[in-house]
Amino acid sequence: MKKEMFGFILPAVLLAARVFADPSLDIKVDQVGYLPDQPKSAFITSDKTRGIFRVRRASDNQIVFRGKLAQPVKDPDSGDTLREADFSGFHETGEFYVTVPGVGESFRFRISPDVYSDAYYLCMRSYYGQRCGIQVDLGPRFPQYHHAACHTQDGFFHPSSGKSGFKAAGKGWHDAGDYGKYIVNSGISTATLLWAYEWFPEKSGAIRLDLPESGNGLPDILNEIKWNLDWMLTMQDGDGGVWHKLTTEKFCGFVAPEKDDGGKRYIIGTGKPPYKSSGATADFAAVMAMAARVYQPFRP
Repeated sequence: MKKEMFGFILPAVLLAARVFADPSLDIKVDQVGYLPDQPKSAFITSDKTRGIFRVRRASDNQIVFRGKLAQPVKDPDSGDTLREADFSGFHETGEFYVTVPGVGESFRFRISPDVYSDAYYLCMRSYYGQRCGIQVDLGPRFPQYHHAACHTQDGFFHPSSGKSGFKAAGKGWHDAGDYGKYIVNSGISTATLLWAYEWFPEKSGAIRLDLPESGNGLPDILNEIKWNLDWMLTMQDGDGGVWHKLTTEKFCGFVAPEKDDGGKRYIIGTGKPPYKSSGATADFAAVMAMAARVYQPFRP
């Protein structure tokens, strides 16, 4: 009885040890995933390989593809010596991982026709995460990322703008490295997203992004773009020219946006007549021309 029980327990313990082993960082896979009929490769940086690899199905750990590693190649950018594990000939869909004898196993990855849909969702949600002037919450996927409404007093005219006083200039997206808002910088992002919708309206327009505006009859990608378009419109002067940025005179520390202690938020100009810049004005005009085409069916 004891011998039989030991014979049953030992394989279970070994299986548990294998299942819960840490994935090897020496096996590089695309954690976003792979399309079934497109090239698929992993790259091995360890010199302890035996020259072979296996692809295993995650649900039952069965080997579903076997292959040989390519010859070592030196990568000048990383300094690593790489060996490619090419499994492009494998087309099954599901969740899998790569094992390399002598090295270990990779992180799990998916093979699926919709493998990039989640990447698109997360990328577009990142713009929502950069919104200025509103409470933001990226839960439930990222419950640790949330903050209260910020920068509700955008923006005062800086002397460099040629004007004085206050002009409501809310909304927009925070810049990548600070909490400023920039016509030229965000204009590039806004134009790229407008093109994405204009070229692929059926696909990009059909994906719900779980925004505060979701369900209002406008595709969610256009809801997100509009948040920055609305701010850009506030940066146009009465003569048609456009101020290029809204920010503080000094950047704040590494704090949440609602705790920005950099001082007043200013609409900033070039410092001399006409105070608006050609770059900002041209970018603004181009983006708004695109937006006029794209939003015409929804907001004529």
